[in-house]
Amino acid sequence: MGKEYIIDIKNDGRLKSKLNNLYNDKNYNKFFSYTKKIQPLDIKNIISNKFYDEKHQFFFENNKSNLSFIGFDSVDIIEISNSNQLKLVANKIDEKLNSIIDISENDDVSIKFFGGYKFDIDSKNSKTWDKFPRGYFILPECMITFNESNTWITIIKKIQKESSAESDCQAINNIYNHIKNCNSIKSSPMNESISDTDGNTIDKDHYLDTVNKIINDIKLNDINKLVYSRIKHIQLKDTLDLASAIEKLREIYPECINYFIKIPERGTFLGSTPERLVNNNNGEITTEAVAGTISRGDNTGNDIILENKLKNNKKYIEEHAIVVKEIKRLLNPELINIKISKEPYIFKLHNLQHLITTITGTLKNNTHTLDLVKILHPTPAIAGIPTENALKLIAKYELYDRGWYSGPLGWIDKIGNGDFCVALRSAYVIDNTMEIFAGGGIVEKSIPEDEWEETEIKFKTILSIFGNLNHE
Repeated sequence: MGKEYIIDIKNDGRLKSKLNNLYNDKNYNKFFSYTKKIQPLDIKNIISNKFYDEKHQFFFENNKSNLSFIGFDSVDIIEISNSNQLKLVANKIDEKLNSIIDISENDDVSIKFFGGYKFDIDSKNSKTWDKFPRGYFILPECMITFNESNTWITIIKKIQKESSAESDCQAINNIYNHIKNCNSIKSSPMNESISDTDGNTIDKDHYLDTVNKIINDIKLNDINKLVYSRIKHIQLKDTLDLASAIEKLREIYPECINYFIKIPERGTFLGSTPERLVNNNNGEITTEAVAGTISRGDNTGNDIILENKLKNNKKYIEEHAIVVKEIKRLLNPELINIKISKEPYIFKLHNLQHLITTITGTLKNNTHTLDLVKILHPTPAIAGIPTENALKLIAKYELYDRGWYSGPLGWIDKIGNGDFCVALRSAYVIDNTMEIFAGGGIVEKSIPEDEWEETEIKFKTILSIFGNLNHE
């Protein structure tokens, strides 16, 4: 494949030399990281690798930034259970990442923590989420990074007194071989994986009645907008084929941020979201207002009719404008040179089209990515406005725990860069049970029947991984 690819790590003379220097300097109990460009790998094969089946895993692919990451195992974990602990996470992440000795000859890839937390981290976990942490960040032992033209492997190991440069080279080589030589496991068709699809936890009449109550709250000036969501329960015949599920989401929704985080014995959270929460690239900030949703047409003509309705309907325009205004208000103290696209663009997905406005700016100060996440979350696109009133009404009307649905999910590196999404179109899977989530923004001009249909379409993002089943 050329000299730039790893062929045999254990015989990499430069790596051995650098490791020998670490041992000679007695850097015991410290960690080192090693990154190298490797041959292209198949993402499905990597995820289906049985060697890491019982270990931590994550996947985060954002085509808007042309980067994908897969992480395996962990050398550090930060678990949090409330917002007070959340305040300490940024310092813990920075301290850990900057304590790791980088022995790579590669500046293209940096080590990263990956994770996120609940929509409402201070809310008590319900039975659905009782095994899954409220907040969780992982520093992987092994991370594969992809862009359009290159693939890298990053491995983090601990320098131990009883080890040596030779044994560390061999350990790194073994990890690489586990990744390189993995083959996809043949699995049953995904459309044979569901045993029960009749999983609405609230019936349609209850939903319509609640939306009418929310509209009445809006008319009484208690709130301008509320995002009301619901849940479906799916029973699987066997454990979810995660590699096939992610492959399907990547195939059908390549424009979205596709993701999962798998925590041993605690479950897997996965999804495909159209909404970036915040990206920090050396102090240049990008975020998005995503609000206003309509279905795709069954042919080109109908699709254009629906697109025009989305662009011109007062309900959608009002809903979108509320989100843009609030995001600008939240970011104004943090950014200079704020730029907002003159009008929203139409973001077309397989089954939906959205109004999206891009918002950019430059940090005034060295605000940490996680602090920006806290400032923006929850946005009006997933809670409502005013936020405090919206959260009270969500607690009143939603008869379930959102958990990680609509929470922030993403990564942070050692220089403070990061990329977080809003974890929409998502599912939580544990054992043979899957819970899937969908919601929509309710404003004064909302039509309850339309809101029900919108959530039904949004559920199809996750349901699409099981094939062309009827989920109406």
